[in-house]
Amino acid sequence: VVLLAIFLYNFCTWGANAGYAVYLAHYIEYNTFPGGNKLDYAAIGGLSYGAGLLFSPFITLLSHKIGVHFTILIGIILQGAALLLAAYSTKLWQIYLTQGVLISLSLAFILIPSVSLLPQWFRKKRSLAMGIGTAGSGLGGIMYNLAMQKIIEEKSVKWALIVQFIIGTILCLIAILFTRTRRSVVYAGNDTSFQILDKQLFIKFSVWLVYGWGTFTMFGYIILLYALSAFTQSLGYSAKQGAYVSCMVSVGCVGGRPAIGFVADRYGPISVGLIVHLIVAVLCWAMWIPCRNLATAIAFALLE
Repeated sequence: VVLLAIFLYNFCTWGANAGYAVYLAHYIEYNTFPGGNKLDYAAIGGLSYGAGLLFSPFITLLSHKIGVHFTILIGIILQGAALLLAAYSTKLWQIYLTQGVLISLSLAFILIPSVSLLPQWFRKKRSLAMGIGTAGSGLGGIMYNLAMQKIIEEKSVKWALIVQFIIGTILCLIAILFTRTRRSVVYAGNDTSFQILDKQLFIKFSVWLVYGWGTFTMFGYIILLYALSAFTQSLGYSAKQGAYVSCMVSVGCVGGRPAIGFVADRYGPISVGLIVHLIVAVLCWAMWIPCRNLATAIAFALLE
């Protein structure tokens, strides 16, 4: 039940944000907002991922004060408001605030409290559970990339954002009904009060290695999600074909993440993680840089 909730949260947050590649390509091609350039639209995409996560310590503290459910509910409300306001935005600064900052805050309020739930329920096969849960972002990326591209072609960006609002709100509300926490059990007998930051962690070199790994991984992840659609169009292909290539990253996530989770439970998450990250790096050099046709772009996106 909790795994299904995490799957839906990832579907509606990381998955929906992966669909920004379609909006990005459209904004650049049609110069949708006066005064906007490629850097502006790329910055909006960056804000939609990063700005809200800067408040992670505060959101973590809030979830301990008012509970996981209420914290996630705040995120759902922020997400709905961001998408509806973006649908009716006519100026560049409005898109910065809605599809950028507000969407990012909603993502953080939903994901930060939910990311700690699965480890509470899974002792064995924890990596597999995490793989299945995060595969929701892959399925969401497929749906949002293809569906929003179709709606933009048939209707408009406005209607694409409204449909995204309806889907995201309904699925997140279903997920919040399935959300359960074992904090009372986890913290039972622990007399120490909750701390936002544990100073003992910052003196451990291994912790800084984990921070570095997470940081550089996210750099590459965001670039792949956002750049492949525009990159494909730069080769002379259509926006629809660009959406297909961007979608292939999500297709790979749907099957790849549970599979990697299963293997990681058997051979260790660090060893498996090291190997797959090395493969990802090699593919960037061997396939992306020399890529000159649609077939190679699709294969590269799927393998990545």
